[in-house]
Amino acid sequence: MSLDLSVIVPTLNEGKYIGFCLKALANQTLPREKYEIILVDSYSNDNTVKISEKYVDKIVFVPRNGPGYARNVGAKIANGRILVFIDADTVASKDLLEKILRAFTDDKIVGGTCFYHPDSTRLFDRFIYITANNLTKLCDMLFLRNIAAVPGFICFIRKDVFEDIGGFDESLTIFEDHDLGIRMKKKGKIIYLDETYVMTSIRRNKALGYSRIIPLYIYVHLVSLLGKPPKIYYPAIRTEKPLHVNNTYPFLPTKRIILTTMFFAVCLALLLLLSPQKLLDYALYLFYLLKSLKHSFLKSYTSKSVNL
Repeated sequence: MSLDLSVIVPTLNEGKYIGFCLKALANQTLPREKYEIILVDSYSNDNTVKISEKYVDKIVFVPRNGPGYARNVGAKIANGRILVFIDADTVASKDLLEKILRAFTDDKIVGGTCFYHPDSTRLFDRFIYITANNLTKLCDMLFLRNIAAVPGFICFIRKDVFEDIGGFDESLTIFEDHDLGIRMKKKGKIIYLDETYVMTSIRRNKALGYSRIIPLYIYVHLVSLLGKPPKIYYPAIRTEKPLHVNNTYPFLPTKRIILTTMFFAVCLALLLLLSPQKLLDYALYLFYLLKSLKHSFLKSYTSKSVNL
């Protein structure tokens, strides 16, 4: 049976999140008969599968070989002409699938992503994610073939194009989505839907910290201009135990940090030139961010003084 969309959700012990993800996917404005939901589970030992059974159309079990492998398996059994990949800790807006399907009326479009919010009310988290969204949009707008941004927690692609480019590179344990985006861009137009959105978990950012994540992401985009992104190990985040970052995270030499900072500055400058309104937006966010930090500092200082 041919469908318009196949939504593929890879899981591993996602009992805490999967219910919210699948409930949102099952209650879309797009008629349910137009799409299917496929769960690709790596033998979870919690209640992930039990929660999922009432929402999904197919469940397939695979060994734990990374997110790229799980997504590829889901794509092979998918009946939709458009593949939508979404992570278990990501919740879709009610009109997400309808907006995705509507975008593919243009035959030049091969895939893309949409606006993504953090599941946090912290001003700093929101500032970082708005910046990330704007840079994602900029990367997809640029004509450079070796730079693209389609985050794996929410991306979509025509199935025939996905098969033509060989799907996700299963040898990559990180940035497999970035690598897919580069190959997608060589086949056609990548779009960024800002009229719809998802909300995604920031648990990875909490575990590793923005000071390590941001330079790494910018560095990978930078070296991608010269070729394929480096194969970098990324520690698992589905654990309650603290991550010892120094033992699992690649150290970026000072020279690379300088290059990533320069790249970030150039991208931000281009973004502001393309949309002067963004300059005002960032000025306001910086103002409220500094105000928030000042308030937090004073509160912390006062508390410590009282305790003394």
